[in-house]
Amino acid sequence: KKLLKAQAESGGSDEQILDRLRQTHALADLAVGLVPHLGNKALNWVAKAFFPMLKDDDPLLQKKAYRVVRLLCKNHAEFLEKMHMQIAQTLKESLSTCSPGVSRARLGCLEVFVPALIDMLEKHPEALQAIGSFVGEVILSIKETNHKARESAYS
Repeated sequence: KKLLKAQAESGGSDEQILDRLRQTHALADLAVGLVPHLGNKALNWVAKAFFPMLKDDDPLLQKKAYRVVRLLCKNHAEFLEKMHMQIAQTLKESLSTCSPGVSRARLGCLEVFVPALIDMLEKHPEALQAIGSFVGEVILSIKETNHKARESAYS
């Protein structure tokens, strides 16, 4: 909730904005460590806080948001099954705002999300459409200039 509050506050002096940004970064770091251990009730708050960060101008916040989405997909199968289409839509929309230095974190997120979508195709055939768009993105990422991002695309 504090993270959402820190994101919602706007305006003020440059020093106040910088303090809010520091607070947001600190809370995001804390959330990255806590996400694997959260209960189902808290996961909706996490989604509300981190999905908009995928489109943020700050590359560090984008990286942290992709890590959180990756952890959500990896550790909370029930949440993923319930929210898979919203997560897919958010990931599609955030592609255009993905900073170049964030592509490795995005590919790491897709590395967990796409196999999870494949596993749920039997129950949710609509997930096939999302898989196609992400596979194309991964194939294009093979030509990334960043060595680590390119390696992530191959894995």
